[in-house]
Formats: sequence, C-alpha cells, structure tokens
Amino acid sequence: MGQHLPGREGIDYALTDGAFGIGYAVPVSHARVLRQSVKTVVIRKVKRPEGMGRWPTYVVSEDQHGLWLFSPKGTIYRGQSGANIGECEVGQGDAEAGLPVMHLIPKEAWWTAVWCRAHDSVISVDICTPPTLIDGEFTYIDLELDPVARSDGRVDIVDEDEFVAACEAGFISHDEAIKARTAATEVGQSMRSHTEPFGRLGWDKLDEALSLSLPPITELRHVSTTELGRTDQIHNLIA
Repeated sequence: MGQHLPGREGIDYALTDGAFGIGYAVPVSHARVLRQSVKTVVIRKVKRPEGMGRWPTYVVSEDQHGLWLFSPKGTIYRGQSGANIGECEVGQGDAEAGLPVMHLIPKEAWWTAVWCRAHDSVISVDICTPPTLIDGEFTYIDLELDPVARSDGRVDIVDEDEFVAACEAGFISHDEAIKARTAATEVGQSMRSHTEPFGRLGWDKLDEALSLSLPPITELRHVSTTELGRTDQIHNLIA
C-alpha cells in the first residue's frame, strides 16, 4: 500500500497523479492512493559559468498556475561550485535557521516563485529558463533578474548588475536576455496589480501546506560535477 503522509487532526495524506507526471499530497478521503512510496521532488538551480543549488520539496498541490512545492522548516539546502559544497536550510539565508517555503513551478514560463514569511514577508521570483523535469529534479538555469514583492507593497527587480555582467560575459545569450527582460516586466506588473498567483493565492497555499504538518526533508543525494555540466544544456531541450 502507498505510504501515507502524517497530517493534523488524524487526517492522512497520500499521493495522487498530476499533469507533470508526479504525485502530490491530498487527503486520503479525496485521493486515489498510489501503490508506491511517497516521493519528494528536488529543485535544481544552475548558475553559469558554474555552480548550483539543490533542495528537496513535497509536491502538495497543482492548479492552473502549475505545481506547488513545499519545503518545511529544517529542510536541507545544498550549494555546490566545483569541488566546494556547503549546506544550510531552505529559507535560511543569513539567519540561524531556515523557514517553511512554498515554491511554484509554472507549467510554461521563464520563472519560478517563492513565498516565505520572514521579518519582511516576500514573494521572490527567479527569472530563469523554463524548469524542466530531468531525472526527477526540476532543473533550471538562473538568469539573474529577481522580481521581489515586499509586505509594504514595494516591488523591485533586483540583481540588475549581475544580469548585465552575465550578458556581457556571454553566460546569458541574446535570446535568453530578451526572454528574461520580458518575464521580469510581466511578473513585476502582476505583483503590482496583485494578479494571481501573486495576490493571496501563494500565501494561502503556504498556510495549507503548513497545516499538513509534514516533517522536514533532511536527506539529499549528491550529484557530480559531470551531472552539473549536463544541466547547463537544458536550454537545448526546451528551445
């Protein structure tokens, strides 16, 4: 029988099928229980010319906006650049500990989004190549531009300097730069107008995921630099 996820108030959660070909957690009473172990999905963020960050998630929901992936507080984050490897917790940044984080992987778009409640609750978007499921990991190349919506209503596009430098160095192609600019502008406009999923929806999804009381994911398989090199070719797969 499929392994159930623990939930609050005695409600069990199990996996059901999604359009992306992977399962997500829903109440057993409303789900077709899969005869398989509960799986997690890893997000892999690739940086040019080298480096990547990887972290595991639960796939907790799917709607017209895409897949909603949740990393509970205490979930491992691993960064790698060449032979150098460092670990912290998802949502930790410069803090002493991580935070619960909701991620959205859109079905076809040049971005991914994150909802996180810290001292300044933010919606943060990575402008990137469209995430592609490769060997069970949603993989994308970071294109540097980052629209950010803050709790006081401000919306900024940050890391402009890094974007320009990457373009000048040839790490971001001309076509990718055009796509990145367009995506950043569109996402920024949606944030300012509170158009979903950048209105209440993401915060509601985060609250729903927290109510599942899922345990942190503290194990993550290592990948080699050879695998890292292959992921830098994903723009060929999605062109």
